Amino acid sequence: MWTANLHRLWGVCHAQFIGFDCGFAALGCLSVTTASAQWAPRNYERGTVTLVQQYDVKPGQLNAFLQDWAADVRPFLEAGKSEGRILNYGVEQPIDPRPGEPNLALVIVFRDLAAYDKPLAGFEKYNAAHYGSLARARDAGLKRESEASYKGSLLMRSLEVGK
Repeated sequence: MWTANLHRLWGVCHAQFIGFDCGFAALGCLSVTTASAQWAPRNYERGTVTLVQQYDVKPGQLNAFLQDWAADVRPFLEAGKSEGRILNYGVEQPIDPRPGEPNLALVIVFRDLAAYDKPLAGFEKYNAAHYGSLARARDAGLKRESEASYKGSLLMRSLEVGK
């Protein structure tokens, strides 16, 4: 009888010991997996930053909105290009927008995130020079809202993936 208890006790101890070993083995495998995932070399660099501003142009207002864009927004973007901050820009229109989705997008490609993050004083200086005053710039913005509703934006950074 005492041998049965000893075997039972040894079996429990052995099972706990094996469980202890298995636990360490599992932990070891987990840490090796985690460590090996960190050893993969990086094969990309941060690239350009693209801003997509989305608008819902009101019915019958597309021509007015694009005339306003050409007169007031394009000069600002061209200034950014001449400064080297903006690489490219354009106006995009979805071919088949679903109900409730924006129907026009302004796409601007910046050199990098720092080029996108221009100080607010620079915007104010440009607006005051272009419109004559910040109050007139505000009024132009309000007029623009009668032509289209701003629906939001998407800011993305490209990853230049190597081999």
